[in-house]
Amino acid sequence: MTYEVVIVGGGPAAHSAALALGRSRKRVLVCDEGRPRNRVSGHSHSFFTRDGAPPLELRRIAMDQLRAYESVDVIRGRVTAIDEETEGLRVGFAAGKPVVTRLVLLAVGMIDSHLEVAGFSELWGDTVIHCPYCHGWEARDLPWAVYVTRDEPFPALARICSWSNDVMLIVKDGVRLQPETERKLQELGYAFERGTISALHATGGKLESIELEGGRRLSRQVLLYSPPQRQTPLVEALGLALDDDGYVATDDSGLTSMPGVYAAGDLVTPRQQIVIAAANGVMTAIAMDTVLAMSA
Repeated sequence: MTYEVVIVGGGPAAHSAALALGRSRKRVLVCDEGRPRNRVSGHSHSFFTRDGAPPLELRRIAMDQLRAYESVDVIRGRVTAIDEETEGLRVGFAAGKPVVTRLVLLAVGMIDSHLEVAGFSELWGDTVIHCPYCHGWEARDLPWAVYVTRDEPFPALARICSWSNDVMLIVKDGVRLQPETERKLQELGYAFERGTISALHATGGKLESIELEGGRRLSRQVLLYSPPQRQTPLVEALGLALDDDGYVATDDSGLTSMPGVYAAGDLVTPRQQIVIAAANGVMTAIAMDTVLAMSA
């Protein structure tokens, strides 16, 4: 079957793009593996009219609303290849027959590299958090730890005091903050510890203490950790150009270095919030619709 757009992904960027294109009466296929990165979170925030909604509930609503547009098909499947051919782009799957499309939108997000320590997986998305704007309000006024695994600019660390006045920076062994950054943070009242986290301990499913190599424990109820990220195997296999920070490079329309392939959402930016991804998905969809109209 031939489509005008194949969307690879099943998050906010993918769903909002599919909605915009469906309302433009474009023939669209959404390919969704069904494992969104935010599935472990019990709530999502900063999305007007949906503040506090569980991510999986937003996903369910998106699926329900897309069903109203007969030109939009949604399938559960993993895309493994995108190849150029005379008729457009050929999209291959791990299982099932390939499809041909004029354009592709990648909205596959990123892969987080989690800490490989005891207790991390059980607490991730609750009292071990990656984004204060997403989870900080629920953790307000609790004792926080921030695990610093690379040199960070002062503004990135200073903003934590908006949510708690009891902030401890755990600076990983081998990492050195700029002296001026450390001085300013000390003036804000931040405590400093140096060491490498070896385990997280919980009581009642909530973080209770952080253990460092050597056995020392720090009493903390919240851990902020922004994990390193990498692109998905599909993006890596396509060999798309990346920016200096490892995100997919696009022009103002969302077009990547591969002709006919666009990208939107978390894989193009470190500013990874639902509302930002959704807006980026709509803007990229409009640009793609314009290309389709001009080349009809």
